[in-house]
Amino acid sequence: MFDFEGELVSGSQNWQIVYTDDEGDMMLVGDDPWEEFCSIVRKIYIYTKEEVQKMNSKSAAPRKEESPAAGGGGGCAAATNE
Repeated sequence: MFDFEGELVSGSQNWQIVYTDDEGDMMLVGDDPWEEFCSIVRKIYIYTKEEVQKMNSKSAAPRKEESPAAGGGGGCAAATNE
């Protein structure tokens, strides 16, 4: 199905393995110790290094804070990119 032929091995020049944790944050594989990684990983993604750089530049840009809805009751919303 996939033909990566060893390209996902650490130090590869083409691919980056990224995962979402139990809080929905995206992180690089290897950022956490193995035991912690196993307990928090939810989804694993394979991106090109260019795609990861684009995502990093977008997340580094300041975001506009949205004001809470008037009279709203402490709801919480999370957005994910899939």
